[in-house]
Amino acid sequence: VIETAVRLAGPEVAKNVSIVLEVGEVPGVLASESRLCQVFINLLTNASQAMNDVDRSGSTPPREPREIRIRTRIDESANLVGIDVTDTGPGIRAEMLTRIFDPFFTTKRTGTGLGLSISRESLERMGGRIEVDSEVGRGTTFTVWLSTTREPKRSLPAS
Repeated sequence: VIETAVRLAGPEVAKNVSIVLEVGEVPGVLASESRLCQVFINLLTNASQAMNDVDRSGSTPPREPREIRIRTRIDESANLVGIDVTDTGPGIRAEMLTRIFDPFFTTKRTGTGLGLSISRESLERMGGRIEVDSEVGRGTTFTVWLSTTREPKRSLPAS
């Protein structure tokens, strides 16, 4: 899914940044391939645009290297696979971090502000989650967590 997302987002993303894959062997996860692919395309596009905006604004010199690093990891104790999407962009200010998943919130001149909101909702419907860590001037990492096991549904207590 990651390779497909990189290929589909590639023409738009590749003109701005290089993509580094650190994708190891991981267990299968419970997810919709098409929805997961859309989540990664959104994260790649957002990262690329954030680095492109830095160049155009003139207020911050472009950082080198301009790259997006995708890394997989496993949390065996929690039966989770994590996929980090890290950029070397400008980072996200703390006051913005609390709003980036809100529907219609955007800092872009164009765009609907729905990408991250829809991505989070899609991941939650698949039993996953998305986290963000950012430092202004250093970049941002979005981590997608997906389960490798389906937990049995608990029966409701008798009333």
